[in-house]
Amino acid sequence: MKLQDKVNTIERSRDFEQSNYTIEATAKAFSILSDQLYSNKVRAVVRELSTNAYDSHVDAGKSDTPFEVHLPSSMEPHFAIRDYGTGLGHDDCMHLYTTYFRSNRTGSNDAVGCMGLGSKSPFAYSDSFTVESFFDGEHRTYNAYKNEEDEPVFALLNTKITHEPNGLKVSFPVASNAYNNDFDEFVDEAEDLYKFFKVQPKITGQSIEIKPDEYIIEGDGWAVRKRNGGAYGVYAIMGQVAYPIDVDQFNNNKDHETYSILKTNLNITFDIGELSVTPSRESLSYNKHTVASITKRCAEIKENAEKVAEEAVSEAETLWDARLSYVSITKTNGLLGGLSNVISMDTAEWNGIQLFKDKRHQSIYIGDILDLSVVVYYRDGWKKAVQRNDILTLVVDPSYVFYIDDLKRGGISRVKEAVKDQTSSGRNAAWDGTGRDGKFKIYRIKGTEEAISKFRELLGCDDSHFCKTSDLASVQRYSGDVEKRTSIAKWTGSTRSWKKGDNWDDVSKDLDEGGYFVEINRYELRDTSGCFGDVGTLDEIVDILNNLGYDIDKKKIYGIKTGVRNRDKFRKLENIEGKWINIFALAQKVVKEFLEDGYKELIQEKRSNQDLFDVNNTGCLIVDIANIAEKTTTDNDLKKLVVLHKHLVELGKDQKLDNVFKLARKFRLLPGKKESKYEPYVKAAVDKYPLIKLCSDTRYGDPIKSQESITELARYVDLIEREDNA
Repeated sequence: MKLQDKVNTIERSRDFEQSNYTIEATAKAFSILSDQLYSNKVRAVVRELSTNAYDSHVDAGKSDTPFEVHLPSSMEPHFAIRDYGTGLGHDDCMHLYTTYFRSNRTGSNDAVGCMGLGSKSPFAYSDSFTVESFFDGEHRTYNAYKNEEDEPVFALLNTKITHEPNGLKVSFPVASNAYNNDFDEFVDEAEDLYKFFKVQPKITGQSIEIKPDEYIIEGDGWAVRKRNGGAYGVYAIMGQVAYPIDVDQFNNNKDHETYSILKTNLNITFDIGELSVTPSRESLSYNKHTVASITKRCAEIKENAEKVAEEAVSEAETLWDARLSYVSITKTNGLLGGLSNVISMDTAEWNGIQLFKDKRHQSIYIGDILDLSVVVYYRDGWKKAVQRNDILTLVVDPSYVFYIDDLKRGGISRVKEAVKDQTSSGRNAAWDGTGRDGKFKIYRIKGTEEAISKFRELLGCDDSHFCKTSDLASVQRYSGDVEKRTSIAKWTGSTRSWKKGDNWDDVSKDLDEGGYFVEINRYELRDTSGCFGDVGTLDEIVDILNNLGYDIDKKKIYGIKTGVRNRDKFRKLENIEGKWINIFALAQKVVKEFLEDGYKELIQEKRSNQDLFDVNNTGCLIVDIANIAEKTTTDNDLKKLVVLHKHLVELGKDQKLDNVFKLARKFRLLPGKKESKYEPYVKAAVDKYPLIKLCSDTRYGDPIKSQESITELARYVDLIEREDNA
């Protein structure tokens, strides 16, 4: 990538004694450029080596050929990248490859690299790595390592004849021990980085799932991402690398449009060289060149977005679809985010037809149609009852559904039930990126054929936009035997609302059908021993039961009011026939069965060993003790606890045990503790090496993150041992 050179004009009044600044090649300087340069070490290594591989393929005219990446696994704990590009001769390996800030790509915008730093990035993660060069029939293996003075050294290990194609392979071991490793971090970074590569690399070692971003709308070199839980913000894609754009750099009073556009979930593609990047290539450098390039692209996006939006409207199959597209596009902070605020579509038409008489209100007046009744039914998050409004002006909105009431009776009740079903299923919960804005509404249309035909024509709909109430499920009503159908509550499966009743729907059900239930009193849950509070606890318990092999549908759990549960019929159905199963009673039964089946001893062991490392007891974590012990060189008391750590790790992998433990704790069925056989070893270790407990951050339950700290603590333990044995 061509760098933006700066030429200064200097005026001197006379000659001065002067000296140019230089850089001393010290271990500190190399550390800054290879290690401290990157905040995310793993991501940096994967990104820099991958873009170098891609650049080499471009140089060799093989841009469509995938390079190979080996991701670390337990069987093969190393990371490697092999490209099939130009390769490097011995002289280039010894001089070009080892020289910081020297690159053969500074004069071309076809390549991503330019600074001569990326090839040294493995030093950010490892003290040594292997470089293999395949060049013109020769295979040379080099070792890059840090010497005794912590300075980087590049050494030729061997040379042999090869028939492999030209290219370069870089590899290094990935940190792993019996307790933890960095394998998943490499996988996560690879999945995130490679989704922007035009040609996906060939992955070995571990399988990964690369999920490209999904877009709402795409233009020329830009696209609006769906709001589906992915990354938020605007990204500049240059050289197959995504750089987050700092929107605050454009938050000024001079250019509101650029700032508004950049507040959108956008991916913007730039040619290599259009933007300046920091030496770490983790972010953009906001010099005049970068700011001007982004501002220019935003102006282009605005112009292009208007064309894309007008095309989306003009390509609609019906006038109504065109109106829906227009509303979705122009809605303030709608689907297109900040783009909606800058797009001008005042001239938008469909087949020469004006979309709205008043584009500001985006509605259609229907009051002139005789013999027509249009009623909107809806339910919001604050009221349980379905609301209705007779309307004369129809709002154009994708969340509205049209139902022609073709029934003599029962149409209204069916529409209301449909609204309940849709809102209870979460359709009204949040914006899903398809145009629904948080409320599900049904337009019930009643009238003569002529009136409905005029309505259809006025809106610009065809038959595909309308449903019939006769297609909805009928709502059964019962009279006479009140025992046959009983009013109870049905859990929506949601825990969102702080208002207890909003998580339940009042329904009518035949008690003989049975099902899962909890007792409720004013929508407050109760078990046999007292009050459990809200549905959050129920949600957690059902999740645990499902993890233990039960298949319980949350939307098929009923709340039985205390009065109903006390009826003789219900008690018979619950206690004798077993048709109604109390979730809480079931959970307690499951716990007791597991405790009788050998889990009592396992839970006792887990509790007793974990409690050894309570903050008020030892003040340190077992994982820290194990990591420190691994770094020691003496025979010490910490090593006696490594076996305990391995045992706890294995217990932690037992998901069934973990779920039983949670359930037992929930119902206060945890068995009593028993003395741990490791307690004397723990006490001895803490007493002998007291500084250990001062270095662990047990307030948050986090292990020591700094490897340097682990190493220093290991030296401390070894010093005490050597002093005691002196």
